[in-house]
Amino acid sequence: MERVRTRCQQVFPIGRKGYVTLSLSIGYTIKNFRIEGWASKFFNDARSYGMHVRVNF
Repeated sequence: MERVRTRCQQVFPIGRKGYVTLSLSIGYTIKNFRIEGWASKFFNDARSYGMHVRVNF
């Protein structure tokens, strides 16, 4: 019978005990405006990037 592997087992082969996440962010405030940019990198190729803009009034 063929063994069914979970998504976690497919991404992390047997023998890998963990993973590393690198998250970076930067922000700047001008009067009542806040601009933030961020990026996250999982070393198993998952990535996410984004930008936030906030106005306080």
